[in-house]
Amino acid sequence: MVVNSINKQDNVTGNKVIKINYSISKPYCITRFPVYREYTYWLDDKPINNINNLKGIKIRTLLNKLQIGPTQEAWEEGPIETYNPLNCRIDVALQNCRDDMAFVSKYGLPLPTQGTPPKNSGLFWLVCKPLSWAQFYWGTSPNSEFGQAIIQKIDEMFPKNNLKDKEKIKTFVLQQANEAMNGVHYKVQLINGYLAPAVEFDSLWDVAWFQFLQNLDKGIEYRQCPECGNLFVPEHGKQKFCPPVTDLKGNKLTKRSTCENTWNQRKKRERNKEKKVIN
Repeated sequence: MVVNSINKQDNVTGNKVIKINYSISKPYCITRFPVYREYTYWLDDKPINNINNLKGIKIRTLLNKLQIGPTQEAWEEGPIETYNPLNCRIDVALQNCRDDMAFVSKYGLPLPTQGTPPKNSGLFWLVCKPLSWAQFYWGTSPNSEFGQAIIQKIDEMFPKNNLKDKEKIKTFVLQQANEAMNGVHYKVQLINGYLAPAVEFDSLWDVAWFQFLQNLDKGIEYRQCPECGNLFVPEHGKQKFCPPVTDLKGNKLTKRSTCENTWNQRKKRERNKEKKVIN
């Protein structure tokens, strides 16, 4: 999230002061999340250095006991970085998560932690699935079979409602969000002499829901990249591909989207191949 800073002159002292434009929809983030040097899987409070060693363990045992967290050495060293989660698209990162170890290595543990070192369920992506469903539900057509099922559910919950079909679907999504987003706490923070709306998060899971609702409030819909199939939040109306990769401060690490470059290179090879066939 980019916040603009405006230089103004104090009417009394004549000195320049900096006022930062924060609002309820763009609050100051108090929380900083830690990232550790190395993460591993844990089972019964014992580190598992090689995930292949889990092949002989029953899946029920894994579902109940497998955890993921920093190694003991990394935990004792302390975090290598702490970051403002609103500089990143945590909602998109969780939705597109296909590798739990890759996610936590970049962003840290997504759910409220337990134990020492702090740990999450090793299958946290299953817990995060409701966010994916909500992103899908929001764009569901009222005429679809799935849309009709949601409308029927809302009518059963609120028999005398006067909502239109699209509003019923959105009501269902917002209800899911309100139930899931218990770890978002609004505050007031004093910044450079100004009172600013602020927010604290219990976990990255809460950050993701917060960003999801922000998108809904701004009328922004998720798009699917035609190259990799991942969801992304468009930066402008014509954007078709995933945005360039960013660091934890929101700085772009590449000038152009990797997916867009891959797509263009493949299309170029296909055109050259067609030309050779014609010639």
